[in-house]
Amino acid sequence: MNVAEQPEFVNLPGFTAFEPLWAEFSRLHSQWLRERLSENEVVYRLPEKALDLLEANLQLDADDLAAEVVYDRLCLRFKAIGAWNNRPILYRWLLPALAPFPKALIESMTSLGWKPEQLPKVVVMVQIGGDVSERLQSVAGRRICNPFFLDEVDRLRNAWRSLADAERPSLPLARTPGFQQIPDCLEGTRTTEALADFLKAFDQFCDRWCLLGMVTWDLPDPDGPKWPEPTRCPQGSRAEALTFRTPVDFPLLNSDRLGEIARDQHAASAERSGITDIKRWETYARLLEIDHWERVLRTRYADAARPRNYVTFLAATIGQVIDLDAERVQEYRKQLRALKSGRRSLLSPRH
Repeated sequence: MNVAEQPEFVNLPGFTAFEPLWAEFSRLHSQWLRERLSENEVVYRLPEKALDLLEANLQLDADDLAAEVVYDRLCLRFKAIGAWNNRPILYRWLLPALAPFPKALIESMTSLGWKPEQLPKVVVMVQIGGDVSERLQSVAGRRICNPFFLDEVDRLRNAWRSLADAERPSLPLARTPGFQQIPDCLEGTRTTEALADFLKAFDQFCDRWCLLGMVTWDLPDPDGPKWPEPTRCPQGSRAEALTFRTPVDFPLLNSDRLGEIARDQHAASAERSGITDIKRWETYARLLEIDHWERVLRTRYADAARPRNYVTFLAATIGQVIDLDAERVQEYRKQLRALKSGRRSLLSPRH
């Protein structure tokens, strides 16, 4: 798609500052952007620290390197992993790890009136959120390793692409909201049969795979556990009667404080579903990262001559991005290929 032919940018809450910066980037690096858009519908960022290896192995010129640096910094400024249709795409698990709760932020919160006894609670909440987020990343990793999931994604992507431009839903794709009453802003709108069929199929897909949606067609957005606070249950109700919903492949830890019975029931449910490697969730989280960065590297500069040791280059570059030894990356890649091809349905015991 030619840069000049791209649809006009639509402002979204929190992203209004992105528009002028994107317009400037598109103007200064129009050739680079045209080439990247011809490779993939989503232009993902390439971390700046990997560019030395790309320059040495793919013979990138100064213009390409300059564009990559600027693009990576632009994405990181908006906590984005890339852009689609002139807007940033957010996916927290493929961004650099967040720093510990900074002292400067605590000082700023104090100056805004936060009480000293409130601050430790905020720190704990941030830590809990990070802990749950890491395990949700493993659920996303399981999805992209499943060949049946990948087949469904391909079919839905083709159906999405076949929709008319004017009715094609934007990325990220979220399941259809269930309105009890149609909002005023949607009154009088009409949905074509093709779009209605797509939305129905997409909602059913999200139900089957326990998803909130797809951030891009490469990256699933898994639904997380629903754990109500017993201390907030309605007056007169029994805390033990509250419903705790946990996706079957979401790993539970002692720190979740759900109790031994809940953990045992969840473990039994996972085993009945054939998920006997649920304790190895950190590996699946890694596989999500490795799968993404390999896809980005393979599609970026696809016309460039590949070095003779291309697989070694891939492993070294991925390792540079995710701070992992290249030999270890190779081991993970073998697991990933076995799972995605269907040769294995679980991680190999020796890994």
